[in-house]
Amino acid sequence: MLEYWEWVEHTLSCFKSHLRACHLSNAVYALLYTYDHDPHVICAFCEAWCPESNTLHTIFREILTSLRNLYKLGGLPIYAKIYDEAVPSSDALYQCRQNN
Repeated sequence: MLEYWEWVEHTLSCFKSHLRACHLSNAVYALLYTYDHDPHVICAFCEAWCPESNTLHTIFREILTSLRNLYKLGGLPIYAKIYDEAVPSSDALYQCRQNN
């Protein structure tokens, strides 16, 4: 996308305090990087994923997967507590909205 990285850098520099207050700064920072992945694996994963149980449904059985497995299959780097930092709770988002 044209000027994509410039937009991300601008957003990070102009809204750094707001992004940190909402615990979104690391998620936006991650947009500066590209990730190698196999689109066929991602497509198969999405087709087999059951959001109600957070499991994969295959022809053999239902499979529970870990973050480590998702890292190995998809190639997305996972460090520390990425979900705690990148996906704040609705309460945290509501608090951030109230403070602004």
